[in-house]
Amino acid sequence: MVFQNKEGKESGGVFIKFSNPPQYMIGWCSQWKPFSVEFPTAVDKIWRFSKTKETVQVTCNEVGVINSTASDESCDRWPNWRYYWERETDRVKFTKHLDKASDHYRIQLPTENWAPIPRGFRFDLDLQRVPLEISTNSELGSNDRISLLFYDQHKNISGGLAIKFSTKPRFSVPYCSRMSDFPWRLSKSSAKCR
Repeated sequence: MVFQNKEGKESGGVFIKFSNPPQYMIGWCSQWKPFSVEFPTAVDKIWRFSKTKETVQVTCNEVGVINSTASDESCDRWPNWRYYWERETDRVKFTKHLDKASDHYRIQLPTENWAPIPRGFRFDLDLQRVPLEISTNSELGSNDRISLLFYDQHKNISGGLAIKFSTKPRFSVPYCSRMSDFPWRLSKSSAKCR
């Protein structure tokens, strides 16, 4: 994957090779290197890439596998790394001849605009693809609640979640469990509905 600015000029990149052992290279910065951590062995892998100006982070199935900052020390292959990495990144490019592993992609755009909660109104949301974030300023001890119900495509209730901001916060799964304290460690028995 190559990072580019608005004019299409390179602003860094990440290359991953499924060799034995697997290796990665930070484009316009480093040589090929073996991963310092083992990434998941599952056949289906979801890779997440994020980049600030000079730092790139990569996770594989939510395991951090790359956290690299371009610098004089880390860029052992390109002494003029700043020429590339100090550019803003506005685009990404999957290389036509090198990338044979990437199958699909999706973009999760952060937003600064929070929409007001549409209380009592159902709205479409595929939680398997897009996580739901909820902001609150409720304090512990206020006894305020977050209460969500999930619906299937036929408008039948398919689950939910309730969180109570008591002095010791509590939660329940509607139609499944009563209010319980948040566990610090979720045991196998408490993870199942009874």
